[in-house]
Amino acid sequence: MYKDKSLKGTFVAAACAGALFAVSLILYVLCRTVIPAEAVSEFYTDVIFYYISWPLKAAVSYFPFSFAEIFLYVSVISFAAALVITVIHTVSRVKEHVFFKKEGTRLPLFRIFRPSVKFITVAALFLCLVCSAFILFGGLNYTSLTFYERSGYSDEEYSVSQLTEICRYLSEKTSEARANTVRRPGGMIDADCPGYNIFTLTDDAVSAYGALPDEFDSLKRTYPRVKPAISSYFMSNIHLTGIYPYIIPEAVVNAQTPVMSLPHTICHEMAHQRGFAREDEANYIAYLACIHSDNPLFVYSGYYTAFSYAMNQLIMYDTDAWNEIASDTDRYVWADMSYENTFWAQFDTVSSEFTESVNDTYLNVMDVDDGVHSYGRMVDLLIAGAIRDGIIE
Repeated sequence: MYKDKSLKGTFVAAACAGALFAVSLILYVLCRTVIPAEAVSEFYTDVIFYYISWPLKAAVSYFPFSFAEIFLYVSVISFAAALVITVIHTVSRVKEHVFFKKEGTRLPLFRIFRPSVKFITVAALFLCLVCSAFILFGGLNYTSLTFYERSGYSDEEYSVSQLTEICRYLSEKTSEARANTVRRPGGMIDADCPGYNIFTLTDDAVSAYGALPDEFDSLKRTYPRVKPAISSYFMSNIHLTGIYPYIIPEAVVNAQTPVMSLPHTICHEMAHQRGFAREDEANYIAYLACIHSDNPLFVYSGYYTAFSYAMNQLIMYDTDAWNEIASDTDRYVWADMSYENTFWAQFDTVSSEFTESVNDTYLNVMDVDDGVHSYGRMVDLLIAGAIRDGIIE
């Protein structure tokens, strides 16, 4: 009987990784169904999540490039190379088996498929470790208290008149903020304007979070700066503006993102750093950080993004109100939106549609029931915050 002791260690490691994943999955299910969200927030999000991820965040922050991207590329290349080598070795051994069989000597079947067995075992080990790291280093934040619950905002349905009010308010604030930005001759803004480069913006984003009111103290903890992606062009092709992979807790943004949206995108990824996993909440937190910044571009980016989300909702319910508000909005705001739409339209490809489909599936799995449409729930937070602050009724 053919025995291969060299695989014993691989099997043991895979079994341990599988056990770790099972424990992680059980913990996630318990947090989602049994353990109160208050307890998850108090013990995990506010304490464990911060301290278990901080050492790695601090370590990778000393390097100008993204470790998360390097990890992704190395993983993909290694997987592809290992798959090719496995197929070549397996085919070779099958041929050897057939050849020796004709000579009356049978090659053990396990020896023939040993490369395939090893490849599958190592792949399973890697997948279990990645999934476990995702759950333990941040995925549990999906089961913690929502921003509504943490901030005391009212979580209810709002009328179309309230939606109209918030759109009108955001139109005024967006137009005012647009007038305060640094502009090129002709009124347009882009990355070539003074102070609008990606490195300046990532520094200013840290200051923006530090300038938040005291009621948001939990958001003001110090975290490493966001990093521009090495593969920004690739991210543009799949319509990604930023990522925060919990496996390697490193916020990364697409540096090609149009400059009117870039500050909000940076602050959005920083919200994930702070334990807010839900996309709609990260959008709203980014809005809060932007409008409290000393950088006029951040203020504009916050209002601009909020205005875009709110108006996208309003047009579905009251086109007359939408047209009225649109006509009162600074024409350069619409010029910026037109530029941004044109920018992303050039990347409308099969890969971008696939990415959206994957993102939708991911959000549904993580219990964000509206899928990609959950981003629209940012408007509910905008209305709730405006009512609480007395801006609208």
